[in-house]
Amino acid sequence: MEPGVWQEIGELGASICVEATAPQDERPASSSGEFWAPRIAASRLLVEGDVSIAGKEGYRPEIQILGKPAAVSFSRTAGGRSCVIRDTGRVGIDIERRTELADANGMLEIASSRDERDRMFAVFGEDSSNAVLRVWTAKEALLKAIGLGLSVDPKSVELSDIGIAGCQSRCRGQQFRVSWFECLAFLVAVAGD
Repeated sequence: MEPGVWQEIGELGASICVEATAPQDERPASSSGEFWAPRIAASRLLVEGDVSIAGKEGYRPEIQILGKPAAVSFSRTAGGRSCVIRDTGRVGIDIERRTELADANGMLEIASSRDERDRMFAVFGEDSSNAVLRVWTAKEALLKAIGLGLSVDPKSVELSDIGIAGCQSRCRGQQFRVSWFECLAFLVAVAGD
């Protein structure tokens, strides 16, 4: 995936973009809506005023493109931001910096079931840091797509059909697909119905 370039995710009918921002030890200062509105407009060959984003930081954003609602999700981490947008349906995104984690196994136990851990290790080997990042980004993207965010326990979402490119989950009676992307020093997960 190329940074700063909108790319289509065919299976979700969505567009995704990842951008590097502040140095790795700082979180970006501007709100996600302020940052992404002009970029979304430019990606669709529109002027900035054609895209409006409302909502409080940390809650599901509301977006209108040419007066019509669309689905959007934002995520940010030290040194990077990501956005996913689609015309209909539900969508969620999470971005995390790829790094070695001191207590990766402990973090996996907090966020996943034993079955999920076994399936992750079967696909990705015994790399606990990679497994944690994939489980965490998938679950956070799923919870954003559902509209709950991290207000619920990540273990309440069970990942299935885990593969190199993504996984699936059935949440609140609805089937979701998660795709993973690597860009710069980040792992990004996108979830959609």
